[in-house]
Amino acid sequence: MRRVLGTGVLAALLTVAAPAGALPAPVSLSYQVVVVGAGPVGLAAAVTAARDGLKTLLVARRRQVGGLITHGWLTTWDISRTLTGQSLIQGFYTKLYQAFGGHDSFDLATAVSVMHRLATTTSHLTLLSAQTVTSVGVRDGAVVSLTTTRSGVTRVIRAPVFIDATANADLAAQAGAASTYGMTRVGFGHRTQAATLIFRVTGVRWSHVVAHANHAPTPPGEPVLSAWGYSRIAQGFVSPLGNIKLRGLNLALQSDGSVLVSGLWMFGMDPLDPRSVAAAVRSARVVIPDVVRYLRTHAPGFSGARLAGVAPEPYVRESRQIASLKTLTVWDELTNRQFPDNVVLGSYPIDVQAIVPRQGGTVIGRPAAYGVPLGSLIPLGFTNLLVVGRSAGYTALAQGSARTLPVGIGEAQAAADAAQVAIDRGITFPELDASASALEELHALLESQGAVLTPPPGISHTLPFPGWDLPAARFALAHLLMEGGYQNQFIAADPVTPAWFWELLHNSADRVYKVPPTPRHLPVADPAAAVSGADALRLYSLALTGAVESPATLLQRGLIDPSVLRRVESRAQISQSDAFLLGFNLAQAVRAKGWVRSGE
Repeated sequence: MRRVLGTGVLAALLTVAAPAGALPAPVSLSYQVVVVGAGPVGLAAAVTAARDGLKTLLVARRRQVGGLITHGWLTTWDISRTLTGQSLIQGFYTKLYQAFGGHDSFDLATAVSVMHRLATTTSHLTLLSAQTVTSVGVRDGAVVSLTTTRSGVTRVIRAPVFIDATANADLAAQAGAASTYGMTRVGFGHRTQAATLIFRVTGVRWSHVVAHANHAPTPPGEPVLSAWGYSRIAQGFVSPLGNIKLRGLNLALQSDGSVLVSGLWMFGMDPLDPRSVAAAVRSARVVIPDVVRYLRTHAPGFSGARLAGVAPEPYVRESRQIASLKTLTVWDELTNRQFPDNVVLGSYPIDVQAIVPRQGGTVIGRPAAYGVPLGSLIPLGFTNLLVVGRSAGYTALAQGSARTLPVGIGEAQAAADAAQVAIDRGITFPELDASASALEELHALLESQGAVLTPPPGISHTLPFPGWDLPAARFALAHLLMEGGYQNQFIAADPVTPAWFWELLHNSADRVYKVPPTPRHLPVADPAAAVSGADALRLYSLALTGAVESPATLLQRGLIDPSVLRRVESRAQISQSDAFLLGFNLAQAVRAKGWVRSGE
């Protein structure tokens, strides 16, 4: 069995000899745990590992720690709560939540100060800032070293355990880990959810905002620091640039009376391309003054608002998703699945932001309490590397809930504790994940630090799909064809209409990148009529082949499953279950015929 290599073994394997007359030899550093990425997630991993007594190095790309908070100005927690309102995520996150002020929104300057203090004063923790990781050494599935540079100084860093807490899983990617990108597997091509550029305004009458916008109930005497809403007002803003759009606002009151505003969508940005990011930010900066002027006229409380600054970096919601031992799916989340190797619980709504400007955002559903497995943090083919945060092993849609900072912080705490267990036992992370006794030790360590790994009682593990074909329902959920909203209302009471069914068929084909052209417009006289089985089969054939084929021809060509045909052919009116089953069948036929774009 392959074991995690100790620091002494690694040093012997990777001794660097500099030839005469060459540049100074790289500085050689050895630690027990190396965390790359110094946002709140990376900080949680590094501080936890150091408090576990492990000699820990935190490698930061920027000069300041804090990542999405410090540089993206995100100052509102997306909290996974129980049905009674308590946070499901405890432990390190709870301490950070309280240190930031104990509210759902917090003061940016306070958070930056707290994170800097943790990074620079925690025993056993060394901070190495403003570093560029130039290469990663991998041997037999183990990351054995990484090389960084800063101001001409090269450092070769070795450790038995590495934790990738970068937003884009950059360390894992440099090491050669497989990944998917954005919404590719959902069926939207090389696209991601819209990013956001947060800006600051002064002169806001906060009491007026609180009177008109939404906000969580607060105990008597407690201030309201977080508000959201103005969606209809935002829809009325006409952007001068097509790749920038305003949505409903999330507002965070700061200690100096200013307000941080999150609500600007940036489309078409590739988070992995610095030039694309820079171009999107330039576009957003052009539009933000127009947004502020618009809000002064239309948004209650904003009549005196003045632009006071723009975040240095955008709030990016997705890029890579690492291929891992276990992949957390949207079905896992909605059925509140629990894993033997749970390391944190989540329940935040599955919030998928708009992907293209003509769309709005989508809430697929609202879990009660799902588990994130340790296996989702272990990249395939690696023995001593963990990935934590929004680029860990989730599907693109499951990421809509699991990408949130509290979940990432919970994962980070678990990753650090898993490092201690693996080092103490001399085992790899895949071996830890497969060992009942090692997982028991990990869970005990996490629970001793306040983590919660068991969901509240009485949680349902099924979805409301009575009589549905479950593979069809899974397909619909995985390809953003079905949504339940905040109340998990997946089944509408309204009957299936030709217009709705035609859109479903086209989207089912589009999600698997259908090549043959088909009519886009609905070829029926009454788009609101009920749909019979015969009508449904005619529309099915037209959407799939561009012509109306008989059911017998569809069967002969292998374009419909016989059992599906028997189910719908004689119905006077098809149900939503029938419609989604036909959409799933259509997608299967597209794949079986190879009618997909090259590379998919």
